[in-house]
Amino acid sequence: MTETVVELLLLAIVAALAVTFASGRLRAAKLERELAQRGQTAEGTLLSWGISEAGCSVTYKFLPSGNSSELVRTETLPNPPRSELTKGASITVRYLPDRPECARAELAR
Repeated sequence: MTETVVELLLLAIVAALAVTFASGRLRAAKLERELAQRGQTAEGTLLSWGISEAGCSVTYKFLPSGNSSELVRTETLPNPPRSELTKGASITVRYLPDRPECARAELAR
């Protein structure tokens, strides 16, 4: 009986992790669609970058239209061109006008 309970608990944990992973993927895909459909662009400045197992972490700042202060974002890009990864370089940032914190750096791939 105890083994069955443990197996059921493990199965429940695995199922919960799978649902969480799938939900995160769906949210990311929805954001990418929204950015493509109604995103605006702004010029940004690359502040820093670093390589990790997940890809390349980039930190940048940009001033969304209508905002009085710049936003700073950090995101992980899977395979950005290293030639564009220069501290202080100008980059294009695509963001949602009603939620400018939802933004993506647009580097040539």
